[in-house]
This record gives sequence, C-alpha cells and structure tokens, in this order.
Amino acid sequence: MHEQYTHNGETPISEAVDTKPTPEEIKQRYLWGLRYDSLYHAQFSVIYHRKRERFFDAIDRSSKATMILFGSAAFASVDGSEWFGLSVAVVASLSLVFDYSVKARQHADLARRFLEIEADIVSHGERDFNEEDLKQWKMQLVLAEADEPPTIRALAELCQAELDKSLGFKRHVNWLKQLTANFGFG
Repeated sequence: MHEQYTHNGETPISEAVDTKPTPEEIKQRYLWGLRYDSLYHAQFSVIYHRKRERFFDAIDRSSKATMILFGSAAFASVDGSEWFGLSVAVVASLSLVFDYSVKARQHADLARRFLEIEADIVSHGERDFNEEDLKQWKMQLVLAEADEPPTIRALAELCQAELDKSLGFKRHVNWLKQLTANFGFG
C-alpha cells in the first residue's frame, strides 16, 4: 500500500491505494514472461542459424572458386603448377570431408523451423494466447533443438548481442570476436 500525494508531496490525494497485483494479474505476467522467453529463443535461433548458413555458403563458394582458379592454373602449365594442383586437391578434400553445402542447408532448414515457431507466436499477439499455446511453442522449440548441432559459444554471444541491440539494449562485442565467432574462437 502506498499513498498518493499532490505535486508538493505533502497532502494525500486520497486514502491509501492498494497497488498489490491480483492473482489473475500475476498469472498473466507469468504467462507473458513465458511467451517472451519463447519468442526470444526462436528469434535468437533464427539469427544463429542464418549466420551459420551464410558462413558455410561462403566457404562452399570460396572453395569452389579456388578449385576453378587453381585447377585452371595447373592445367595451363604455369610455373609452379604442381602447387596449384596440390592446392586444388587440398581444397577439394576439405570440401568433400566437411561438406559445407550440406551444413549450410542444415542451418537453413533449422532457421526456417525456428522462424515458423516465431511466426506462430507472433500470430497469437501479445494477449491472445493461453497455456496450451505456451506448451505447444515450448514443445516445438525443444524438438527443433534436438536437431541442432552443438552451439558455438562465441557465435551465440554475438547473436544475443545482435538480438538485444534490436530490442533496444546496449551490448557490444569486440571486432575480433565478430570476425572469429563462426570458427569457434573467442
């Protein structure tokens, strides 16, 4: 309980005002917090998997371009062409072993799944949802997580900072971590 005062702070405007939330208000705040957590989780996961998808796409394209360039140089019998041939073999082997394009598609599919969950949460609005909706969203998030590869901590921190910034919070990640996060450094 607290009393309201006039602008000079001395004279009470009214008798004591009860500001304690009702049990229904407490429940609504709790449910809204769960909704917010689910939405944040989905948004974070979309950002994370889009970053991984772009990273693996870039490596896949770069390795293909390297194979074409060095393969052409080796074929043209340029001085040192044996090194170009070796480079092609190394890049092709890495591409074959790590299968960058498959990893990019895997992250694209995961991002799409989390985006669908986010869309479902948003479609219910900020007040038109119930406990059943919350259970459904949680279940969808857990099932999508089950198909995720291990999370890279440095990249997760970068994604959290990006999402928090979009929500109006100030978070800074140093430039070195931004450059190396996809490699697992930082």
